Amino acid sequence: MGFNPLFTILKDNKLTGPNYIEWKRNLDIVLTAEEYKFCTYEPKPEQPAADAPDEEKEYYKRWTKADEMSRWYILAAMSGVLQHQHQAMATASDMLFNLKELFGDQNRAARQVAMKALMNTQMAEDTPIDIILMSLPKSFEQFRLNYNMNKRQYSLAELLTELQAAEGLFRQSVQVNVAEKGTQDPVEAQSWLKEMEKAFTLDVVTDEKKVEYACYFLKDEANYWWESARALEEGEFIAWDRFKKIFLDKYFPRYMQTQMELKFFELKQEGMTVGEYEKKFTELARFMGDYVDTDEKRAKRFQQGLKPWLRSRVAAFELAT
Repeated sequence: MGFNPLFTILKDNKLTGPNYIEWKRNLDIVLTAEEYKFCTYEPKPEQPAADAPDEEKEYYKRWTKADEMSRWYILAAMSGVLQHQHQAMATASDMLFNLKELFGDQNRAARQVAMKALMNTQMAEDTPIDIILMSLPKSFEQFRLNYNMNKRQYSLAELLTELQAAEGLFRQSVQVNVAEKGTQDPVEAQSWLKEMEKAFTLDVVTDEKKVEYACYFLKDEANYWWESARALEEGEFIAWDRFKKIFLDKYFPRYMQTQMELKFFELKQEGMTVGEYEKKFTELARFMGDYVDTDEKRAKRFQQGLKPWLRSRVAAFELAT
């Protein structure tokens, strides 16, 4: 093989370990220029049979030569110790894989150093709050809207506390179907309130903050409705129980409660299986309050809706739960 001026790129910068990234970049330049690089990522072909097509034979010959030359370039551009470790490896691809295992984590180490520096960076005490709000992801859009509407002044410490609490609610994956669509489905309305209260418990949200945090999840129609409803409260503090009443007056008004009560007391098993009847009974019972507030009341009403022959059998067991 004659002298190749490209080889001086590798000869003058032999691989020692710490210079792996630069060395690999130079190697890629040389192998690409020589049209050998394909053998480092395309699998080694099987040796073609005697009657194989000429194209298959030609590709095998070209791949074999490219691999041989690539191995030569790699070994010639290494320190003596590394040459000894890699000279017995079968292909250039095997050699490069092993080198990456040995030295390829330098990018990761650099990223870790940069991330550590970023995480240790502190904002100045007088940093404008607006800069922080503008840097928040899209999921905090409602937080920004509420901040702008309330026009409350936060210190950095107070803002951090608020953001951590809001983030905690997001982590709980609160179901917000009703809040997004403004639906009149009472089941969704009740479920949304229960999910919110569950999130409050998990993240220890204070009574004073419950309404404010719940409003982060009011979107579109529901958000427009709440802005109007809150204005009618004339700036008064709204406790969670008061919010629930206003919310249910909107999404589960009295006439719908009456409809649910009628459906509940008219519910019969009829053509349903016991499982289907129990599912429908449970769905309606959640809205019945005092009518099913004890196990005895609930069991009695459940029994009344069963098919007559089944009701008599259940009665024999003096059903109490």
